[in-house]
Amino acid sequence: MHHLAPALLILFGLYGCASTSTNDNVAVEPAASPVATSPADKVEVPAPAPAEPAPEVVAEQELKLGITAYENGQHRKSQQHLKTALSLGLTGKSDKVAANKYLAFMACANKQRDVCRGYFRKALATDSKFELSKSEAGHPMWGSVFKEVKAEGKAKSTAKQ
Repeated sequence: MHHLAPALLILFGLYGCASTSTNDNVAVEPAASPVATSPADKVEVPAPAPAEPAPEVVAEQELKLGITAYENGQHRKSQQHLKTALSLGLTGKSDKVAANKYLAFMACANKQRDVCRGYFRKALATDSKFELSKSEAGHPMWGSVFKEVKAEGKAKSTAKQ
């Protein structure tokens, strides 16, 4: 143990021990750092940028947001999300059909029958076997418009044969 005493004295001597004075107002300065650094010595390493999701992933997210907004009656917001989803390039056939179907519904609800027809045409161009559900097909605002567009497509395909 007596071998530690000189080492402890050196340690306390180098790093400055607290004063043994009973005066509480005496300021004790911290020991100086053995290596001085300046702000110029510090190198800021930028954090890596987070990877951006692929456009297809963002398109699918936009589709989901658009459908949710539609179901919540937020049609303007729904249209924005659905149009963004289509512009980003939805990859699934059923996703493209769904986006165009909901856009058609909103156009018909706003009495924009030509715009509504256009979206139904795009949905049918993506999937010629696309059908509305029974309740959708019976809807007074877009049911008849869809039937017209569907009949139009059948007439064109028989004319080509």
